[in-house]
Amino acid sequence: MVAPNSSIKSTAINPPKLLDQVRDKLRVKHYSIRTEQTYVDWIKRYIFFHDKRHPQDLGQRKLFKADRRIAP
Repeated sequence: MVAPNSSIKSTAINPPKLLDQVRDKLRVKHYSIRTEQTYVDWIKRYIFFHDKRHPQDLGQRKLFKADRRIAP
């Protein structure tokens, strides 16, 4: 199943969601749909691991610690 086209321009009231931004960037760079799905899945896992907090809300140290656990 293909995700709905997220190329609809959003307004300042409704900025595009994080995963929609990722999908758009990957499509612009012509990544395969399977790669896009994999990246989005990893990002979802990362967000759920941090109690559904947006990565932008995580401090720099928190991001670094998570990266060290993923790849030593």
